[in-house]
Amino acid sequence: MLPILRIPLSPQQRGVMLALVGIGCLGLMNALVKWYSDHYSSMQFVFARNSVSLLLLTPILLAQSGIAILKTKRPLGHLWRGIVGTVGMGLSFYCYHHLSLGTALALIMTYPLFVALCSKWYLSEPMPRQFWLYLLMGFAGVVLISQPSMEGDWWVIGLGLLCAFFWALSRMTTRSLTRSDSSVTIVFYYYFIGSLGPAILLLSIPGQWQPIQQSDWLGLLAMGGLGALAQLLITRALALAPAWRVAPLEYSLLLWAIGFDWLWWDKLPAFASLVGAAMIAVVGVSLLGRRAKAVTNSPVATVV
Repeated sequence: MLPILRIPLSPQQRGVMLALVGIGCLGLMNALVKWYSDHYSSMQFVFARNSVSLLLLTPILLAQSGIAILKTKRPLGHLWRGIVGTVGMGLSFYCYHHLSLGTALALIMTYPLFVALCSKWYLSEPMPRQFWLYLLMGFAGVVLISQPSMEGDWWVIGLGLLCAFFWALSRMTTRSLTRSDSSVTIVFYYYFIGSLGPAILLLSIPGQWQPIQQSDWLGLLAMGGLGALAQLLITRALALAPAWRVAPLEYSLLLWAIGFDWLWWDKLPAFASLVGAAMIAVVGVSLLGRRAKAVTNSPVATVV
């Protein structure tokens, strides 16, 4: 028998690999959302994603921390985190339906600009000296992505940027909550509120809930399961590798999005759109790497 080749990996290298796999799970989850988006509402996707994750993760969280996961000094903070996170998720799913995955993700990935812009008053943290250069590059990237293809209406482009703003609020709130509560508590309340809120809206707003076809159950369950698996993998990655290494890897989601656009929908972005996405990625990686290096707990991947 041939000897099995084993390549020794450091904890940081294992953390990076786990993060990349977790982000790949998010990429597949986003593709499933777009695949089924002609039949179900964005609110229905949010409920499925969060409720399945809640059911799968709660036993693990309870085994880790017991009933202590319910203890918090900031219930209103968790409520706000759940609201802005759920709204941001719903907007992202809506954009996936109306735009290509690559275009939607590139717009949403401008959120580090909003984090840098708002963190001075939201978290009393300094703004990078090069912020206005980053802002100009990010704006140029958005123009390049949006204008060449004129994909969808401009208001959908605006919703993508609004989603980025809510993502930024969500990440900053998570960062703020880590000063008083554990990450386990933050994850539990996020998925609990993110399941309860959409459930109430689905029951109260006519037309939001569509009967699930028998052939779609497996795909929708897989969507929620992939979100839960991504949460576990990225959390483990942050335990093995520093946040400044893990956080910028989030931009590999753009590669997954472009890949699924090509494989499932036979659509490739225009060259100008690729340049714009690359500019946004450079800005985001620079801001996330700088920010994650400056703080112990990065708001980037605490809750996905």
